[in-house]
Amino acid sequence: MKYKPKSTKSAILIIVIVLALIFIARFLGIGTTRSAIRIGYIGNDGSQKEWSASYLLLSGSLEHTIRPESNAGKLYFEIKTNSGTISVVVQDKSGNTVFEKDDIETSTFEVKVPDEVRVCIKADGHRGSFKIKTAE
Repeated sequence: MKYKPKSTKSAILIIVIVLALIFIARFLGIGTTRSAIRIGYIGNDGSQKEWSASYLLLSGSLEHTIRPESNAGKLYFEIKTNSGTISVVVQDKSGNTVFEKDDIETSTFEVKVPDEVRVCIKADGHRGSFKIKTAE
């Protein structure tokens, strides 16, 4: 039996489908966008109700969409800083900044948020962890 390689059309079709799925996921706000160096990173970013990570080193930016179950929900933040800096920006669907905090030390705080928000974490040589979860 001779091996017949798959056609180029099949390969191109698969690539187009994968790119379309990635585009749809980004458009719907599914998943996490990242442009960061992550060493020893263990994260939970599959949920739209909670986002957490612990790591040996984080430098760069991460973004994640979070959807509280009702309007005017709250986000609870738990940040642990061993060294380095970490900042948080929370934006609504229109891109308006709802909350912003720079150079966060180890702390917990809550933020009232509208419907769906985009949370952006910016870190520079940060060692520690973060946990963001919804609560009504």
